[in-house]
Amino acid sequence: MIERRFTRIQTELPGPKSAELFAAKAKYVAAPLETYAPFIVSKSEGALIEDLDGNRFLDFSGGWGCLAVGQRNERVVRALKEQIDGYLHTDFT
Repeated sequence: MIERRFTRIQTELPGPKSAELFAAKAKYVAAPLETYAPFIVSKSEGALIEDLDGNRFLDFSGGWGCLAVGQRNERVVRALKEQIDGYLHTDFT
């Protein structure tokens, strides 16, 4: 669970843990997959996201699709778990 305070920046961006993962991404992930935020998200809740280094941000990335109901909305998580328990199909067809 993320502490319910708003932004907290405790490292330069990207922080050391995010920078390490970005270096691995540059080595192993195809170039067309681009990252625009200078951090790697480790957890989220409501309108808050936290990176690998403990920096906390308000999530203004509405284009990512989940923000209409907030990150990890309890009702949505419960419905997803119920669906997964019944049937999960993952080839996107």
